[in-house]
Amino acid sequence: MLRTAGTTLLLVLSLTSASAARAAEAEPRLSLLLVDIAGLSPGDAEPLLTRRPGAVAFAQTVSQSGETAPGAASLLTAEFVESHGLVAPGDSISTAATTLAEVLGQAGWDTGAFAADPALDSRAGFARGFAKSEFAADASSSSLAAALEAAVRWAEARRRPFLLYFHGTPPAAEAWDAFQRLRRACPERTVAVLTSDRGPGGGPELGDSRLRVPLLIWHPGLAPRSVSELVRLIDLGPAFLEWAGVATPGSFQGHSLARLAAGAPDPAPRYGFSAAGSRPGAVDSFAISAPGWRMVYDRAKNEFRLYDLKADPGMTADAQERRPDMALDLTQKLMRHLRETRPAGGQGGQMSPELRDELRRKGYW
Repeated sequence: MLRTAGTTLLLVLSLTSASAARAAEAEPRLSLLLVDIAGLSPGDAEPLLTRRPGAVAFAQTVSQSGETAPGAASLLTAEFVESHGLVAPGDSISTAATTLAEVLGQAGWDTGAFAADPALDSRAGFARGFAKSEFAADASSSSLAAALEAAVRWAEARRRPFLLYFHGTPPAAEAWDAFQRLRRACPERTVAVLTSDRGPGGGPELGDSRLRVPLLIWHPGLAPRSVSELVRLIDLGPAFLEWAGVATPGSFQGHSLARLAAGAPDPAPRYGFSAAGSRPGAVDSFAISAPGWRMVYDRAKNEFRLYDLKADPGMTADAQERRPDMALDLTQKLMRHLRETRPAGGQGGQMSPELRDELRRKGYW
């Protein structure tokens, strides 16, 4: 009797596991529409929520760069600028980086990229992993229109799940129209994302007008909500792979925002690490963003400055003397980030020996 009962139980478990596997296989996989409009501010995106309600809206999203190419590279690789290595014109995405398109292509997704912006050059690694890619060398309205038409045709011809990346620099009104057309060309089970690799610009190189960007996600399985926690562009790639049931590669440095998007608490601390540089391969300055605050480290000057973004949005006055506790906390976190983050090519640390000694004397490290 025991042997029979055990056999029956084993059979039931086997049938249950097989049924669950068949159900998982039968569930249609998600497609991903990733629309990246350079130069949008969070305020620019608000009108679209009225025209297309139902989004998960992230109120505090930080780009990893204030420039288009490095920010877009972080979006597509889920890596910090100092890791993917595309810092300034003339740089390319490191061969050690893995793109979202490469991961999904290997997992069976169709992949297509369409862009009209000279900042995105396919020779710099932006086309890696995309089976179909068209990168126009100018940002004219005619090039943007041609890229949009090509992207729509490509999406409408797909017969299996896909990743579609669309990039441009149109005015806000044209951006909404482009997003709407692309969304209509996609199947119902599509995660549609509207974001920007950088803000509209102006002000300091690592200021809010460059680093704060919109992030709106329409997910067929998620209820609309506003998320107040700070997130980074590099957190998007891991989230989609989680939704798609695809393993996240070890090179990804973002932390999935899927729990926050679903309204669940996520205890993982997030700080918006960003970087800037004017010469190929050389990062000149780093920043760490926390709600209401930003610490900037000028590498050439070995200088730190703390900014109160609420009282001083233009980042004109150093607030370290007024808030030494915040200065100490953010400096320590930034230094830990620089110690632990893999630089492109696997070379050296991000700090000079002189700075390390100075920070140790101050008790920061």
